[in-house]
Amino acid sequence: MVEVGANLRGQLDEVLARHLLGQDGEALELVRNATTEAASLDHIPVRAEAFELRGALELELGLHDDAERSLKEALWNAEVCHHDEVAAESLALLVRVLGVYLGRHEEASLLAPRLTAAIRRLGDRRREVGALQGLGRAEAGAGNFEAALVRLQSARDVAGKIEGASGKVLLAGALLDLGAVLRETRRLDEAVIEEQRAAELLEGVFGVDHPEVAAASLELCETWLRSGDLSRARRPCRRALEIHEVAESSPHLRGRARFAVARFQWQAGEIAEAQRMAAEAQAELVDAGSVGARDLEAVRAWLSEHGR
Repeated sequence: MVEVGANLRGQLDEVLARHLLGQDGEALELVRNATTEAASLDHIPVRAEAFELRGALELELGLHDDAERSLKEALWNAEVCHHDEVAAESLALLVRVLGVYLGRHEEASLLAPRLTAAIRRLGDRRREVGALQGLGRAEAGAGNFEAALVRLQSARDVAGKIEGASGKVLLAGALLDLGAVLRETRRLDEAVIEEQRAAELLEGVFGVDHPEVAAASLELCETWLRSGDLSRARRPCRRALEIHEVAESSPHLRGRARFAVARFQWQAGEIAEAQRMAAEAQAELVDAGSVGARDLEAVRAWLSEHGR
């Protein structure tokens, strides 16, 4: 049984490695295979870990109904075997899924005390950051923006006390969540500060041409586009796409970045180029299948409105 658990954890490490390289289609297939294997074995801790990772990836890929199911499965298994770390992580992600993407704010709110209690029992700063991020984004999803900013600023501050490369990655994630809510509340100058810092941290950890850096560049692109400052939007918008193309990232990541460039081109008056770029983004998102469905819907709506 020990050997089986080690083999499954090795598969989960491979999932994380593929995800960090932008190979999300392969990562999703691997983690789904891992959960199928874990579900057939009487190794509950690893089963909890597998479903938690699957839910986290499904959440990031926009497969929100799937993520809810996976995270609830992870939570049940974690609580059965007292795997408190996975239980806390699953709760934090579940609060985000319900409160941000599924619009079930009351359910998310009901889980919040359970999550905060779990984090307090653990006394783990890393998981505290994730909990604060989940709670903060859920508050924003419910329209409670000031409460959201308090949570996310706390996440940033706690993450800043964690040393090492993993602490920098956690801090970058907290900064990007904070930037997204600042952007939503039109506090664009503040959002840029947080997002630029996140990009710099990720460059320091992964190098300048990594898909994680592209994700931060894309957030900067969105903020500058929202502000209408096209001179500053140009570089991060194009840089995100360049990184994903060089890295041969999954089609949904290339399509998402290409659509951002298309919207930049439209605002810059490059109408034909924008329409062409958006059509290419649409084709990539079609290739991505269910993983690209959410972005594909946005691209199709944009093309319908903008004359193609």
